[in-house]
Amino acid sequence: MLNIFARAAHAPQMTMRINARMFGFIPAPILYGIGSLAPIKRMVRAVLKDLGIPKDVFEFVNWPTRYDNREAAKALKGSGIEVPQLETYAAKLWDYWERNLDPDLFIDRSLSGRVKNKVIVVTGASSGIGKATALKLASAGAKVMLVARGEEKLLETRKEIEEFGGKAWIYTCDVSETASCDALVANILNDHGSCDYLINNAGRSIRRGIINSFDRFHDS
Repeated sequence: MLNIFARAAHAPQMTMRINARMFGFIPAPILYGIGSLAPIKRMVRAVLKDLGIPKDVFEFVNWPTRYDNREAAKALKGSGIEVPQLETYAAKLWDYWERNLDPDLFIDRSLSGRVKNKVIVVTGASSGIGKATALKLASAGAKVMLVARGEEKLLETRKEIEEFGGKAWIYTCDVSETASCDALVANILNDHGSCDYLINNAGRSIRRGIINSFDRFHDS
């Protein structure tokens, strides 16, 4: 039995149990062929990485498991104590683990839990989506690097952030110019040592196919 856990922010944990034998009707060569496809391999690697599951675990998904209490029963023989049937207590053990011992229970999955004290660069932070994103991140405790071409509106964004106790820094940059971007990266690394996240929001409408924009820096 393969157990998959999912939990939304501020929501109870949900458990989905999948019996891997349900795929037993599919011939092994077909399963092997599907699993060998590059897109499937990439998807599997991404899911396993996100869940923190080693790939080798897949070998044991259908591993036959047998619960044997003969040694325990032998040790208790004559004591008047009997080993209870697994069915009478397994559910209680599982429930206790889910409610108290699952390490995922102690992970703060809120926005603040993910971005507090993180250095986050937001381009196009002087207005619109970029400004709204910067305000949201700052309210969650992030150290927000406000980036745009003009300084005046960035000052307004920083003022709003500082009014509710948030932290923000201003950097002017034209993201369509390579030299300007290089200077931005150098300045942020010099001031803060690293960048944890980049919200690459600044941009404009491109009225051409993406395939025709790959080697145009200002379109990327």
